[in-house]
Amino acid sequence: MANSPTTVLGEIQQHIEELGLRLQSQKNEIQTLKSEKESLQNQISELKKELHRARLDAEYLSLSHNLASTPEALSEARLLVNDLIRKVDAAIAAVRTDPGNL
Repeated sequence: MANSPTTVLGEIQQHIEELGLRLQSQKNEIQTLKSEKESLQNQISELKKELHRARLDAEYLSLSHNLASTPEALSEARLLVNDLIRKVDAAIAAVRTDPGNL
């Protein structure tokens, strides 16, 4: 026997309501996932910065260790740095006196 139009309309209405609930649930899940994604992107960004700082620290410590490996190496490094500073100071003085000579 065929269902009455009222019964069919009731079933359709029930399906529409179920689909509406599923749609709302999916929208909520999408919003949650977007928030989680944003949070994870921020964490990744912070971790990249932290990694960069850690690499710089490791490089600095390695350089410091190599420079100070012996008293002679430390003395040579200081002489080299002092020589570089003198050269930079001389170049700055030359530019101040006559920039056209460069």
